Amino acid sequence: NIAGSAGKGMWGIVAGQVTLTSGINSAEAPICLLFHPGSWIGYGPLFGFPLLANARAAVDGIVLHLPFADIRRLLAANPGWWEHFGLLVLEHSMVFATVGVDLMLRPPERRVAAILLHQAGCRTSRTRPSPIHLSQAEIGEMTTLSRHPVRRILHDFEARGWIEHGYRCIHVRAPGPMRRLADGG
Repeated sequence: NIAGSAGKGMWGIVAGQVTLTSGINSAEAPICLLFHPGSWIGYGPLFGFPLLANARAAVDGIVLHLPFADIRRLLAANPGWWEHFGLLVLEHSMVFATVGVDLMLRPPERRVAAILLHQAGCRTSRTRPSPIHLSQAEIGEMTTLSRHPVRRILHDFEARGWIEHGYRCIHVRAPGPMRRLADGG
């Protein structure tokens, strides 16, 4: 859990998955996003903002910690690297904005499709989907649905060949049709 660690550094996911929940709500806040290998989190304090998230391992993995003092030294020696941090902030802002919009989708099948794509890391990009290590109840909390409608929707998506799912793991197999559904097509 990284909330409350402001000023200590950033974390890079090397292996596994990390769940992110709001650090301004209660500890029982629903999961916002899964972060996959290659993701960096915890950069807010680098820009003078508080850390507003809680991160926890969804599955076993490896997380790299880079102290802010080291980051600042690297940036002082290589000022052009600030652009990469700006792009990281912009990318995360866009993801959180689209999650917010997708949470307003009706009917629930569209909302579940969109949120599954976000969690697999391929809602707007054409990258290869990552496995989603979440329970049906967690997906329900994210999509403001109970577990029973989520289970029905997941079974429907599986019957269409769009996903495969088992205990706490969903594999998106056909992101294209899911994107079309989420986008209203």
